[in-house]
Amino acid sequence: MDMQAIRAATPLTATTVYMDTAAASIPPDVVLEEARRYLLDTGHIGIYLPSFRKETYARVEGVRAQLAAFLGAQPHEIAFTKNGTEAISLVARGIDWKAGDEILVADTEMLSNLLPWRRLEQTHQVVVKMIAADAEVRTRWITSAELEANPSLVKTMSVKPPMGSGRVRLVEIVGYDLQPCGGTHVRRTSEIGRIAVTQVEKKGKLNRRVRLAFV
Repeated sequence: MDMQAIRAATPLTATTVYMDTAAASIPPDVVLEEARRYLLDTGHIGIYLPSFRKETYARVEGVRAQLAAFLGAQPHEIAFTKNGTEAISLVARGIDWKAGDEILVADTEMLSNLLPWRRLEQTHQVVVKMIAADAEVRTRWITSAELEANPSLVKTMSVKPPMGSGRVRLVEIVGYDLQPCGGTHVRRTSEIGRIAVTQVEKKGKLNRRVRLAFV
């Protein structure tokens, strides 16, 4: 993904820092040109002409296939929605939730995107946890025996923490997560800054590789 090329195709970014990318993102010129061409065709050709509709559906499926390849997914796994709020609502209503399931939501989330999860609290007794924009990160140690007595602390599917030394380090994002980890961590989540998901690769039936970038 060439971010400089995208910025060059979005002239407003040369003079303005535009932050409202969730509700009303700025479309690049190429998107505006395609939208304009489509609207002109609906008036000049006729939106219900079978050949025009067939061409339009084929172009949509072409875009779906390209997006799936970019994300490392299958075309049938890609759904187009009008906006983020509609997408969140579809996900919220499409999962077989169980009482006690936890849903993590940023404390900066818009109310329209928070409402579907709050509704699930009432209808399915899920637990909605608000993630602070500046949560504290703590570490502490427990013995290997304590970890074996509390296997639910291990959140990974196949990788277990090393326990040869007789003790294991726990990392806690206060109020949200606690699990063993021997890696490097920040002191507060705000130190990370903003990140974006740049690619999701399918690595098996249950595994995905998610690539992140600082923005």
